[in-house]
Amino acid sequence: MRVGPRVVLLMVTLLGCRSHPAARMDAPWRQGHCAHDDVPWRLPFPAGVEHQVMQANRGAFSHLDDDLYAWDFRMPPGSPVTAAADGVVVRVTDHHTQGGPDRRLAERANVVVVRHGTGRFSVYQHLAPHSARVRVGRAVKQGEVLALSGNTGWSWEPHLHFEVVDRQNRSQPICFVDVPGGVPHHARRYRSGNILVTPAQVTPRPALP
Repeated sequence: MRVGPRVVLLMVTLLGCRSHPAARMDAPWRQGHCAHDDVPWRLPFPAGVEHQVMQANRGAFSHLDDDLYAWDFRMPPGSPVTAAADGVVVRVTDHHTQGGPDRRLAERANVVVVRHGTGRFSVYQHLAPHSARVRVGRAVKQGEVLALSGNTGWSWEPHLHFEVVDRQNRSQPICFVDVPGGVPHHARRYRSGNILVTPAQVTPRPALP
């Protein structure tokens, strides 16, 4: 869960968040919007891997207001975190080493932020120290490892806080194409279909006659 100052255009400043085992999900946003999303979002961890949602959209513990459409995925420290869609890295912070259920640690959460071509940014937070695999300005592909999960910042237990925001850092509803119904629910486990497709794996189109 994320707290702190909001993003203004591309100046992304992200603070800590918190998680709690008692966090519960309210109702998800209208799933009918899934058909209108122009980005094929996939879960932010490697294909075939399962993780549990410890807090979903509108989670009563902290996913309200600014973080309305965020998810927290319970992850053992050191789990790979992958890009949910193609984009360009605009923020990398991975030097923080402290984390725990202490509000004073809010500004010490490691984070990677990726800009997508639709005025939206995906946020990956509470990452392990010195685990970033990318740098600012690098183009990344969906499924590419960005960093490793951790427990930095204001956090009750190891997890990944993920959400998509707009240029004003307002939380945005999205759907995942590898989740039945598009929207992960509180306390359920989901298996990712986020496969990194490399150029060598792309089958060339046959030449036109």
